[in-house]
Amino acid sequence: MARPNRVPPAFGGGAALLAACAAWAQVECGSAGGDLVFTEFASIANSTASAGVDAAAFGIRHTNIGSAPLPAVLTSAMHPVLAPNLYRFTDSGGVSRIEQVGMGWCFHSGIPLNTGGFCVCQSAGGVEDVIGVGCTDTHTASRAGTAGSLGPRWQVNASAGVSVFPWSTPTGTNAGRVQLAVADVDPAVHPGALLFAEMVVAHPDDAAAGNAANNAGVRRVTASVSAGNANILLSGSTQPGVAAVQLWKTLDSGVVEAIVDVPGDGRFIVAARVVRLGGNQWDYEYAVFNQNSHRSARAFALPLPADAGGVTAGFHDVHYHSGDGPGGATIVGTDWAFSRDGNAATWATGTIDVNAAANALRWGTMYNFRLRGAVSPEDGEVVIDLFRPGAPDAVAAALPVPARLSCLADHDGSGVAEVADIFAFLADWFAGAPAGDALGDGGNGVPDIFAFLAAWFAGC
Repeated sequence: MARPNRVPPAFGGGAALLAACAAWAQVECGSAGGDLVFTEFASIANSTASAGVDAAAFGIRHTNIGSAPLPAVLTSAMHPVLAPNLYRFTDSGGVSRIEQVGMGWCFHSGIPLNTGGFCVCQSAGGVEDVIGVGCTDTHTASRAGTAGSLGPRWQVNASAGVSVFPWSTPTGTNAGRVQLAVADVDPAVHPGALLFAEMVVAHPDDAAAGNAANNAGVRRVTASVSAGNANILLSGSTQPGVAAVQLWKTLDSGVVEAIVDVPGDGRFIVAARVVRLGGNQWDYEYAVFNQNSHRSARAFALPLPADAGGVTAGFHDVHYHSGDGPGGATIVGTDWAFSRDGNAATWATGTIDVNAAANALRWGTMYNFRLRGAVSPEDGEVVIDLFRPGAPDAVAAALPVPARLSCLADHDGSGVAEVADIFAFLADWFAGAPAGDALGDGGNGVPDIFAFLAAWFAGC
């Protein structure tokens, strides 16, 4: 099966991005039952960096777009919780990636203001601590970044929308706010990178009504660095109902995406990008976002032919902080271990029975899995093993996977060398794309053309 080999275009323009994202916004007022949607990043409060780590808090608005009022009672578990994240998109050397570079604790939201603006706000019937039908609740960045209003994600079952009351509060510098390494957002370190803020909301009645699929919202942000501090600013507009990982296929048309719903639990969104590089190498990049699966993930596996030879594997997660783990212990940040067994490659963390604070892929979090080698793709399945016990113990997503030893003459990865491969190679060569570097020496020169044609005439 042919796969695109082109280098995706630079996507620095905010207007084009927002126009593309608008197609994803499937949020309309008047859905059945209570339906809480994150609708606006309204402001940002930047903190002061410490030891290269900075933090920010977001002013927020969330709206009940449903037909039933939603409780927002801070003296019980019947209220919204909102988990903030920060992501970075890069496109370098023919490889595009979207990675999570920051996360914060959950904001426990109550005392709703019940204003209009997104939908027509209907009366809450004189009942206090209720988000009325069509009504929006607003909180300042200062309040959303106050430690006393923040609780750890592990105390929330996002698939059921249920949180613990009373919740634990964070400790340490910039406790509980969205923490980020200054170097991760520095334009001098990542030129041309795009940054995105994301919020994922959970509520018991929203989940019970089956309305949790639209519970993420995203907005582009920008960053500058001065005197060791990162300054995050809002850009563009918020896209309700869109998770940050879903922007990847907007920014790079070669991305393939799959929605994976765990029976009786929550949702994963899995995306992949496969691209041919120079020297007969292929790059595989997978992003797995746990939107609201309480069972979480502990392993990620994909096919890999036993005769594939040497491959380079990579992994990227996000830094937990402030004691955000069972019993107040910070989640163990050890990278998932990579292994090969027969015709499979697997990344895995510890099991829950050994360590409840293992580095599982918990709700509202995204991890990346990457592989590079001389192996070309076809459609297949990746498998996600679940962390918490239950049935099933694993789920699968249909995505491109490594399938066979790569042949230099089979430029498009279809499995056979044909005339179309010559034109595909020359297109990449003239474009200066990495795939046009047949020799893998770092440049597209005339010898690369001769090397490719020699391979093509020899066949696969």
